[in-house]
Amino acid sequence: DDTTLYKKLKKVNDNSAMNYLTNCIYGIGINTAENITGDLKLFTLEDLLNLDKPMLLSVNGVGEKTAERILNQIKKDNSLSD
Repeated sequence: DDTTLYKKLKKVNDNSAMNYLTNCIYGIGINTAENITGDLKLFTLEDLLNLDKPMLLSVNGVGEKTAERILNQIKKDNSLSD
């Protein structure tokens, strides 16, 4: 249930974009999540839907594989809510 996941993530940190990156994407640690959310000014789950590969690659510590993993997971999770 998306609502339950959202509530769980909200409890961990008010920045739901960071919570998603650290809790829902394999291999993304807190430092990388902080770089992504800070550099790209991401705060909500909706903000993540606007990400693209060039944006992610502009972040220190994010390479091709990491960018693809993030985008693929967001796409997969977003298709579950349709």
